[in-house]
Amino acid sequence: MQNFLDHTALPNEDHSETLNDLLEALTLKRKELSVLLADLNDSSNGLEEDAEKSLIHKSLCRLFSMATGLDCTSSNVAAQCLGQIGPCNLSTLVLMPQKFIQTKGTHG
Repeated sequence: MQNFLDHTALPNEDHSETLNDLLEALTLKRKELSVLLADLNDSSNGLEEDAEKSLIHKSLCRLFSMATGLDCTSSNVAAQCLGQIGPCNLSTLVLMPQKFIQTKGTHG
């Protein structure tokens, strides 16, 4: 997920290859994703600071942003990534910390 975040940091770039790589990884590594989510649930206090540090939170925010973007191809693949992640308990009250909302660009 860190690779995805690193490669999608610039909002005006073509991220289709990175999104496709993430989709493939999410599809092939379902068990690892389940372990990441379980670890998040075990270690989270439910505070905003947890969302600031969590790769999962950051990745979900980036995927939400991309899924609602104007590029139809990227938004479809981002939505498929979100579908692969599926419903999950992030164990926090806040998905995106307020300071990220105030300063974020197109892709956070």
